[in-house]
Amino acid sequence: TSSDGMLRKQVTWLDAGSLQIEIQVTVPKGQSLWVGQLWHASMLTGSSPDRYLFCGDGKREDRLSAGATLDGTYHEVGLGNQWDKVRFGLRSPQAFLTHVFPWYTVSLSEDGLEKTYQGSVFGLWFLVSGTATVRYHVFTDCAV
Repeated sequence: TSSDGMLRKQVTWLDAGSLQIEIQVTVPKGQSLWVGQLWHASMLTGSSPDRYLFCGDGKREDRLSAGATLDGTYHEVGLGNQWDKVRFGLRSPQAFLTHVFPWYTVSLSEDGLEKTYQGSVFGLWFLVSGTATVRYHVFTDCAV
């Protein structure tokens, strides 16, 4: 906290598999600020045909290890696994700018360099000005 601005974050456990993230921001008069959060989710192998990215508008991108990305403004984004019938997602009543991209590790083996999918990174950005509260939920569910 300073005389020019303030940022406070609160995490609340809502139920088994759901968190509420609340970020209160006061931005100096006449200015705007991007408030961002990064999340990493892994569904083991990304090359399985039953793993996918999803967003609230119904778009779905399969083939996670093939470099699946998702860019745009949404109210919901996440990662699904049809085989295990589980989803991980981020949902907000406020629209947020997002960039989702795969995360890899690289190792040196007998055959040379190998790139292995480790999960997907979810970046969320909310544009705020004045005094604002950003709210979003982190959820898991079995609705595949």
